[in-house]
Amino acid sequence: LNECEEWGYCDQLCSNSFGTYNCSCIEGYERRNDTCVAKATYPKMSLFVEHVDDMIYEFDPSGKEIKKITNASDASDIDFNWRRKRLFFTDAEKRKVFNVHANPSPRGKDSFQVVYSLPGSWSPVAVAVDWITDNVYVVDALGQKVDVFDVGGIHNAIVLSSNLTSPVDISLDPTVGYMFITDNLRVVRAHMDGSFLKPIVVDTVYRASGIAVDIITKRVFWTDILLDYIETVDYDGKNRHNIFRGVSNIQTPSRITLFERKIYWIDSTKLAILSVDKFKGKNSIKPVIPLTKDGKDPKGIVAYHENLQPSADNPCKSSSCAHLCIITARSENEGSSLSDNLGYRCACNVGYRLVNNRRCERIEEFLMYSQQKFIKGKVLNPDTSSFTDAIQPIVSRSARFVGLDFDYYEGYIYYSDVILDVIYKVKIQGTERENVLASQNEGVEGLAIDWASRNLYYIDSRKGTLNILSTRNTTYRRTLLEDLKRPRAIVVHPNKGYIFFSEWDRPANISRANSDGTDVLVFENVLLGWPNGLSMDYEKDRLYWCDALLDHIQHADLNGNDVRTISSRLIRHPFSLVVYGDKLFVTDWRLDAIIEMNRVDGSGERIIEKVEESNRLYGIKIYSKSAQKIIEGHPCHKDNGGCAKLCFPIPDNKTDVGIVARCGCPYGEKLSSDGRNCESDPGTEPPVPACKHSWDFTCDNQRCIPKTWVCDGDDDCLDNSDENQNCTAPTCTENDFQCGNGRCIPKGYFCDGDKDCDDFSGCQNVTCESNQFSCDNGRCIPMTWKCDGENDCGDSSDEGDFCAEKTCAYFQFSCASSGHCIPQSWVCDGDNDCFDNADEEGCPPITCSASQFKCNNQKQCIHESYKCDGITDCEDASDELGCPSIAPDQCADQQFKCKTSGICIPIRWHCDGTPDCGDGSDEPSTCGSIDCQENYFQCKNSKCVYKSFVCDGEDDCGDGDGSDESLEHACKAPEFVCPSGTWSCPGITGHCVPHDKICDDHIDCPNGADEGPGCDANECSNSRSVCSNGCIETPGGALCTCPKGEVLNGTECMDLDECAVPGMCSQICTNVKKSYICSCVDGYELEGNTSVRP
Repeated sequence: LNECEEWGYCDQLCSNSFGTYNCSCIEGYERRNDTCVAKATYPKMSLFVEHVDDMIYEFDPSGKEIKKITNASDASDIDFNWRRKRLFFTDAEKRKVFNVHANPSPRGKDSFQVVYSLPGSWSPVAVAVDWITDNVYVVDALGQKVDVFDVGGIHNAIVLSSNLTSPVDISLDPTVGYMFITDNLRVVRAHMDGSFLKPIVVDTVYRASGIAVDIITKRVFWTDILLDYIETVDYDGKNRHNIFRGVSNIQTPSRITLFERKIYWIDSTKLAILSVDKFKGKNSIKPVIPLTKDGKDPKGIVAYHENLQPSADNPCKSSSCAHLCIITARSENEGSSLSDNLGYRCACNVGYRLVNNRRCERIEEFLMYSQQKFIKGKVLNPDTSSFTDAIQPIVSRSARFVGLDFDYYEGYIYYSDVILDVIYKVKIQGTERENVLASQNEGVEGLAIDWASRNLYYIDSRKGTLNILSTRNTTYRRTLLEDLKRPRAIVVHPNKGYIFFSEWDRPANISRANSDGTDVLVFENVLLGWPNGLSMDYEKDRLYWCDALLDHIQHADLNGNDVRTISSRLIRHPFSLVVYGDKLFVTDWRLDAIIEMNRVDGSGERIIEKVEESNRLYGIKIYSKSAQKIIEGHPCHKDNGGCAKLCFPIPDNKTDVGIVARCGCPYGEKLSSDGRNCESDPGTEPPVPACKHSWDFTCDNQRCIPKTWVCDGDDDCLDNSDENQNCTAPTCTENDFQCGNGRCIPKGYFCDGDKDCDDFSGCQNVTCESNQFSCDNGRCIPMTWKCDGENDCGDSSDEGDFCAEKTCAYFQFSCASSGHCIPQSWVCDGDNDCFDNADEEGCPPITCSASQFKCNNQKQCIHESYKCDGITDCEDASDELGCPSIAPDQCADQQFKCKTSGICIPIRWHCDGTPDCGDGSDEPSTCGSIDCQENYFQCKNSKCVYKSFVCDGEDDCGDGDGSDESLEHACKAPEFVCPSGTWSCPGITGHCVPHDKICDDHIDCPNGADEGPGCDANECSNSRSVCSNGCIETPGGALCTCPKGEVLNGTECMDLDECAVPGMCSQICTNVKKSYICSCVDGYELEGNTSVRP
């Protein structure tokens, strides 16, 4: 037995010999009672923690208070630099990291502090200090990244920004150049320069929280705040050992720190600091410091001692880095000596790029893309794989950023959030964010900037409109095109005066229009499935688009001719693309990646950026001045073309530059006679009305919110106008309860167990119901929340000592390895909820739908289209087993190959009644009778169109009869016809008078049209030989009449087909001469003359 490879024999160094072993300590420690402890000549270890009154305190190991250090409103993490005697802590509330003296003098001479902060939304939740170079690493939970600062806060860079999903804590070992991060469902390791990121723990991790490293034994310790345990692995993720687990021993551990053999952690349920001997486990648990009883969740803790930061050689001393020098491991060679494998790498501030491995130069152009709740920028063709962020990410807590463009000359990035329905602009430095449009749009998926005319075009996919607003004055806006069918993407060519846009609804279209929306040209003979993204090659004047259904890229000239196809071996589901220079960049949903290739033939394709699936890629651009050239003499660039409000460059071959300025006006206005100014004209296109409901509040930006949201402390308007309504002293209604902080909540929310007031107002003397638990602080919570491992009371009284023997309830399943309780409904649901598959063992095979593929493990279903697509979706990779190899010129099994173009289309398009291939090869005469698919309507000419096209006002069938717009669909009300024996009043729809009331000297029509001088003309005497039946005098002359059941056809009477009028019979109508007969289908009988009943 090699004891040195086993857990628990030696706490530091171990040497093995035959039949025995020997333990020893490193420099700075001594053996005492078979344990390595710090030498007595060293200062004693102390603990820095956030305490009850928003202060950071220093305690000794027994929990005795030493001193107060500094104020801290929300110190979520703490670290130190022993050599500099500095303390670092994050404050997520203030969005800053503070650097203060660890031992401030009473007079405060050394109380100066350094503050680290970044523009925009920044959520610093964890900090770690590299004590060798003095660099400071900060975890940004919102930005899902790790930032690094020099100790003075002058320089900063992003060391890691890709492939983190929910980072919580960080720990460093600069002696070997590694950093370790808890990232929700895993623990990851990376070099300290951000390279070689890899998970080292993925099994049985639910929400990894605190992390600490033992730099002596090269082990990582972490806590899981939901599975309630502390565990450890070595730096390679091997030799895993559980220290202790289970809610009876540990509950919601948030932060962790190490010293000697002790592990100290903050228990967010018990609101205390506890300790445990890492070798003795649960039997050695001891409370150290009770922290607070106010319901606040404490997090920050660090052990402070010289031995925790041993001195070491600094490789950066010999560097000549312009901005930052980063210690890092030299390679990922697992067999190399860690101590000899330490090097450094130069890094530049965000916004700069590294040149010649030392020098930094400002970035002039970069790749920019939207990614769920991020806008990110990456260096083009970087020299290294690390530090490639060109801008600080633009981020939101809850958003879906889709539309994306920029104005280089103004330095603004424009982007849309389709969740809040807002268009924003922000400086590339992350400052000066503004709402460009916060109302009256419902899903802006595509937007495009005319940087010469300073107009912003945007697609409203839900309303089906193409709109414009002036970036000079965002109140100048109007709709250019309406009734578009699922419009998706848009691109503008300011120097040619064109805009191009795509529509998704089949048959999909790409169209070109003048920049003012006139002269729309639909590209003909272009096979399209889902035209997702559009981009312009401004050098060659060619339009590019990517198709997410046909999975290819095409480009054509500006008239839609000379269409060429780029086939790719990588593309699976393209969303957006951009052309720049000789390169083409594509975002792909299935790959969760950005692909680069040659713009002409697609050669040299490679993945240049890979992202997590949870952060889906959307728009993509190249931020560059050369991408936004303005031709000399552009008519709208200077002085807005002389236009008072909107200026549109319009194609005109008569001018030297090929375009001419045309002025326009916003909603409710029209051009005056001078063609430049605007005058009021609400009739042409009135402004969109403000909030019309009585329960709505109209914000200053015209956004609509419920009136109950006004003065509630939240900026719901997005311009704070709902909180600027004399909100100093809110008055609650009789149905509300007023919190101690002035907020009004419904009385039903009072003492219901939810923290609606944020201050637990008034719940101290409340009698709880029999099905509730009475907390020590007077709150009432559901009895089922007692002993559930969460601090629901706010003072942890629901998780007291009486919970020590807690077991899972009868309706829960107990995970064997972790002791965690999960709902029984989670057992055998195909998800590994226990993280050791205990809940999925011995389960019957899962049932998949007809459109799904069942993986060989019988536990997972995937979409049928994912089988044999080159991407492994099944956990056992069975979806890619036995797949046939497909030549570049072949189509897959579920596709049909067009004869002339060779393009592969979905097999369901073959013989569906719609010719998709340009040569009609998908609809040969051999198709025979065509049955349309579900959700399609079959026209009289057998063509199949979407049912949504029926009654849309357009002849989509193209059969001349408009069979998709006919009366049988009730697309519009049938033409009104007066009954037999009556006459229709001229000029008034739907008003009839009997024949004997015409010309009787009494006005019966509302407008008096049944009487007049024409009544005395006596024209019937001259018309008897013309009318086949009868004749009556009317103010307009003689009128031929017909008997009941007949209708006039010119001057002749013919049989009236009553059955042609909708609603004559409720089921079957049979026309007979001068009448009709109603009847019923089997199972019904006639009720009255026209209706039926069962």
